[in-house]
Amino acid sequence: MSPGRGGREGQAMAQRILVVDDANDVRQWLKLSLEARGWAVTDADCGETALAAFDDADPPNFVVLDHMMPGMTGLEVGAQLRDRGYDGPIVLFSAYLSPGMSADLRRLDMTAVSKIDHTALFRVIDAAGRGRGAPAPGGTST
Repeated sequence: MSPGRGGREGQAMAQRILVVDDANDVRQWLKLSLEARGWAVTDADCGETALAAFDDADPPNFVVLDHMMPGMTGLEVGAQLRDRGYDGPIVLFSAYLSPGMSADLRRLDMTAVSKIDHTALFRVIDAAGRGRGAPAPGGTST
């Protein structure tokens, strides 16, 4: 991925992550937790805002999406990001996961993590931050 705007050649840049969740408390908790881990966080409260942020900046290194949001679901936002050419890791971080999502998750090269498993979410994100990538697409963690 290209360095962020205003970056200096040779200077380590914080990896960028886009966090999308309509629940303000969850979004703020994730933002603070990820910033403490060294990520540069952009957050959005809905799919439309997330897509606008994506279109207006360098692509993030990672995306975390809630699933049940007003307007667009996390799967719909993920599909729009893929249509825009984003090929980085996307995690669907939701309390509303079902086995019926597996085909869509595989098709969109997304991973799902239950909202009750914060440890699994940070394990996936930290692995991507170290350059190891996310777990196999289409998988879920509970």
